[in-house]
Amino acid sequence: MEPYGLTTDKGWGCMLRCCQMLVASSLRSSYMSSHPVLTPPTEFDEWILKEFADYPGCRFGMHEIMRVGVELDKFPGEWFGPTTGCRVVEGCLGKVEGEVYEGGRGIEVVVVDEGTVYVDQIEERMKKEEDEEEKKRAAMPVSGDFDPLHNPPPPPPSSVSPWPKSLLLLVPLRLGVSSIDPSFRLPLLQYFTLPQCLGILGGTPRHAIYFYGCSEDGKTLYGKDPHFTQFTPKMVDGVVQITGEYRRSIRGQSVSCKMSGIDPSLALAFYCEGRDDFERLVEEGFKGGICRSARERGDGSNPLFSVMDVRPDFGGDIGNINELLGGFGDDDGAGGESEGEEDYVFL
Repeated sequence: MEPYGLTTDKGWGCMLRCCQMLVASSLRSSYMSSHPVLTPPTEFDEWILKEFADYPGCRFGMHEIMRVGVELDKFPGEWFGPTTGCRVVEGCLGKVEGEVYEGGRGIEVVVVDEGTVYVDQIEERMKKEEDEEEKKRAAMPVSGDFDPLHNPPPPPPSSVSPWPKSLLLLVPLRLGVSSIDPSFRLPLLQYFTLPQCLGILGGTPRHAIYFYGCSEDGKTLYGKDPHFTQFTPKMVDGVVQITGEYRRSIRGQSVSCKMSGIDPSLALAFYCEGRDDFERLVEEGFKGGICRSARERGDGSNPLFSVMDVRPDFGGDIGNINELLGGFGDDDGAGGESEGEEDYVFL
């Protein structure tokens, strides 16, 4: 990796490898939604293997991931946390224009800030992508064939039209000080039961793991551990060689960890095929599940994060502040000016 002279990510790249796992899982989910078969075809598997190889130019290899990292002021050799990892995933998929691969849907990545999901913001983000698709269709050359059977007109615009892309929603959280607080453990168990669950970027302190499930009692998490040093695949004449050794190297090690030993800093991933899937997630998964208040739950558990339909207008006009405060700052409440006193400045 030039100009840094690094030939390995051993000791610092484990979170980035987990990010690769999450990206690959989202791509596979996107492919499966477009091609509903039990097993993805060999061509797609080989495409994954080539695009994740650690060579410059491979879309999701370590070189391209670190290009995104440098934009985030993180450099090769530095350790990445779950929050920065979410930004890396957003940057990697965000650099891909249109369809990530032939015959599949694009993926829009949204990283939640402040521990609150605002539904209207996500709708606006996806609507922006929808408008971009409309512009592309409008710019397409008009065919001379005006037969509506061979060249049908575009459908009329709809206020509730399908999203042109799938949604990958990432929610970075901190669920405790040195370990996960017991009040979050049951909602975290429920997270793995959601159809939109795509796994967790987390791990133990300074040891990243990609978690994909948990035990029925919620005491143990199951995941893939990237801490296994292996060789980069071979490349011949600019083409990554898909060898048996390379296929075996990407399987990863399956591990289990006690929830009590998990680092409280983590990030939840949700994959939604479209608007309907997202609306079900909000109503059933969030409001009716992992985001219910402690009073509604009645079991001592706390919501993992907050969800609101509309983001508050923090920059709205507050009008005349002195009237709101009942003339605070006036001399004796009579409206006269006090000599020798400074005016109050409201920030």
